[in-house]
Amino acid sequence: MNFVETPKVDITKYIKDKFEDAEFNKDGSCKQYTSVIDEYNAVKHGVAVRNISDSVFLELFGNDCKGFLNRITTKELCNIQPDKATKTLFCNSFGGVLDEVVLLPINDYHLLVRSRDDKKKIKRWIDNYIVGEDVKVKEEENKYSLFELYGPQALTYLSILCGDGVEKIEELKIRKFLVDDFEINVIKFCDGVEKYWILIKDKGLDEVFNLLEENKSVLDVAFLGEEAFKSFRIENGISVYPSEYNGKFSPFDLKIKNLIDESKKGYLGYEKIVPYLSGDNSVSKLCLVEFNIEDKIELPYIIKSKENQIGIITSEVNSVKYKTRVAMAVIESDVESFFINHYECKILKEF
Repeated sequence: MNFVETPKVDITKYIKDKFEDAEFNKDGSCKQYTSVIDEYNAVKHGVAVRNISDSVFLELFGNDCKGFLNRITTKELCNIQPDKATKTLFCNSFGGVLDEVVLLPINDYHLLVRSRDDKKKIKRWIDNYIVGEDVKVKEEENKYSLFELYGPQALTYLSILCGDGVEKIEELKIRKFLVDDFEINVIKFCDGVEKYWILIKDKGLDEVFNLLEENKSVLDVAFLGEEAFKSFRIENGISVYPSEYNGKFSPFDLKIKNLIDESKKGYLGYEKIVPYLSGDNSVSKLCLVEFNIEDKIELPYIIKSKENQIGIITSEVNSVKYKTRVAMAVIESDVESFFINHYECKILKEF
């Protein structure tokens, strides 16, 4: 196999030069490109383009890849289609969700995409479960550019970018489009909040930014920073690593039962997940909570009532929509409100 060596781009400098109001988080992710309000409004009314190229990309080779991946994830993968993406879960032996991953069959290998993390750590985790199988795992950095699109004008934007055929994309189908000398893979996701992925291989990240910028046309397109995305995702109950995906919550706690094949057996964590499938265990609820307290708290925060734990706050943000501080929480199903430092926290909605 001949791989094109993609030059590493100082994307922080590139973004700072291109967006004068850009700000960055300590982990290097872009906090905002322009303003949180403008970016949030693009999610709601236009097109919001989020750069997730710092995700972990692992290429898996070998004759036993399908069987191996089938053994460690919650979805049935033995009959995976060559042009279809699969969303599935990594769980620990206790049935706790470690992360949501997307598996893409590409030519003679499987590309596994998961949240940003220590690439070597996740590779070691996978290697630990390879037992005498023909499976090889290769880390990739700078080879793939990945963006996700949100908003009501996302499909129109993709039609401008890719041309005819975009409007016929089925959920999870991988469609390839050739735009100039860019091979663009487009994938549609419909579970929960609708979004699209744009995956491009062997191009500099700055080149991809320019391509996406040049095809805005008259649409309301904005690059989506992590602060606006955080508000949007908490308001919509979207779990992420490591706030919710950390091995402490089951797929049922996080309302992602759709990422389990109920007829499948024997995967990692299966024995702990089975009681939930049969309805023998009570399930907590995932909620959006009004969290307008003045005190700063450290997350995750254990919620107590009379010294008994009744839930955990996993994420919090100053909400653009609610114009107050809100939080995601996994709490016992019969709880309607609770107190933190004498402040009452009311449930705004259940996901």
